[in-house]
Amino acid sequence: MLTNAQSWAYVIAATVIILLATYLFSLKKDPYKITTSLGEKFNFHKQPYALYLKSEHFQALRRKLYLQAKGLCQDCNQQVNPNNFIAHHLTYKRIGKEKLQDMECLCPKCHSHPNKHSKVKTPSYARRAN
Repeated sequence: MLTNAQSWAYVIAATVIILLATYLFSLKKDPYKITTSLGEKFNFHKQPYALYLKSEHFQALRRKLYLQAKGLCQDCNQQVNPNNFIAHHLTYKRIGKEKLQDMECLCPKCHSHPNKHSKVKTPSYARRAN
């Protein structure tokens, strides 16, 4: 038979185990920790968004976007320089594993238009990159 002290020790131990398991499980759900389709790992709390934009994964996606848009700004239809266009995110839901429909090819002038992107909620890590 267990004494009252032993019973409390088991209850406390079980509580600690449950809390520890909950904490460890929550670490796996960090929305800012992303592995891209090329296997590059980014944690946007530790590595800036600007570093992601320079990654091999994003640059390959950027080239595909430019080819899909046929080198035209998708807002004003003007020809854009392949080295100077903006690969603008329409959504940040799949950041790191973006699809081409998640982005648009814009010239710098259209990208800087103040009312153009008001519906897109930019995460804090992306605002720091600008």
